[in-house]
Amino acid sequence: MKKLSEFAHLIKVHDSNYALFNALWLRVIFVENKYIPFLDALKSGRTLDESLSQFQGIEDLSKLVSMMEEEMFFDPENDLDKLQKIGFAISQLPIGMMYLITSLNCNLACSYCYLSKSINSVGTPAKMSKETATQAIDIFARLVNQQGVPRPKIIFYGGEPTLNWPVITYAIEYSSKTIPNCQFTIITNGTQIDDKKASFIAKHNVLAAISIDGPEKIH
Repeated sequence: MKKLSEFAHLIKVHDSNYALFNALWLRVIFVENKYIPFLDALKSGRTLDESLSQFQGIEDLSKLVSMMEEEMFFDPENDLDKLQKIGFAISQLPIGMMYLITSLNCNLACSYCYLSKSINSVGTPAKMSKETATQAIDIFARLVNQQGVPRPKIIFYGGEPTLNWPVITYAIEYSSKTIPNCQFTIITNGTQIDDKKASFIAKHNVLAAISIDGPEKIH
């Protein structure tokens, strides 16, 4: 009995179009609105045969099923084998990079940002504490020291990470003492950077990646 993989996700991309995404195999099939009842039935736990018998009147349904079979949407045995291979590969790789999400706020919150749905308005605080940053850095330090990572990296991300500037300065100063050769990057829209922040960034050799969006005239 074939059932839909637990790694299958249905994502709406347009009023009448969806993306059927296989998160384990990284495969995507774009489907029309007419197939959604069939896919919902599969996602509810029904077998492929049960779902086909209920929705056999849908045009080109067999073609969609063939594509799903080719893209590993109905293969739990291969899913398990893939998971084991990924787990083994991960166990052999050192962890040398850590993201610190210092703030889920953003002073711009652009509607086209791919993180827009997870970003809070500036009036709703959502900031990392120094205690959380310390715990994360301590765990990261143990890992990179155990694995002998030569050039570990910490990336400050958000939201707009500079809205929580005290935690960024604390994290950089604390990491510099506990993690040898640690490198730092900050992903920022740049609008909150003043002379004082720029001096700190330069002093600690922080790589600043600044997003520049909009028409050339505004730039």
